[in-house]
Amino acid sequence: MPSPIMPSTPQPSNDASFIESVTNKFNSLDNNFSQLFDEVQKLSSLMTRGSTVVPPPQPPAPAPAPTSVPVAVTAGKPPSFEKPDRFKGKSSEVETFVDAIQDAVELQGNSLTTERSKCIYMSTFLENSPKQWYRGIKKSHPLLLESFPLFIKAFIDHFGDSNLAYNATGKLEKLTQTGSAAAYAARRHWVFDG
Repeated sequence: MPSPIMPSTPQPSNDASFIESVTNKFNSLDNNFSQLFDEVQKLSSLMTRGSTVVPPPQPPAPAPAPTSVPVAVTAGKPPSFEKPDRFKGKSSEVETFVDAIQDAVELQGNSLTTERSKCIYMSTFLENSPKQWYRGIKKSHPLLLESFPLFIKAFIDHFGDSNLAYNATGKLEKLTQTGSAAAYAARRHWVFDG
């Protein structure tokens, strides 16, 4: 019986349905990327024409949960801080990496004055496949570098966990209570939120 908490997902045992599911998810990600690219092109077109036409308001994206105390950056030298770790493409590290980059960009203050400079700054922490992805974006979709939030979204869509429900179900099935009820509850909470 499927869990009421976790939606059922196709299992790899049925090759045809699994391949179809993976193909559908890939097509969905490709459509999301195309929509993002179209929005960037529209914004760029409006900016180049100097148009005063305001596009219809889009619903605001959900704000990420704050992971650190906001720091007021004043004019002058930015505060010193530990730079984010380099990202090598592991989907389980995407959220932590993006949070670290966003914090670092905020702490840079006025030194990263354009959306493009924020994207380029983030790219300096990419290695291997992620670095190749960035080079591809730079060549084939350069307008995406004109919006840091859209660049972050495209990054998450590309490198994030594409099958959260399936992976969370696997973690939940492996979870057993070996210590106190509080420790078990904390680990169970981590499966759903972590």
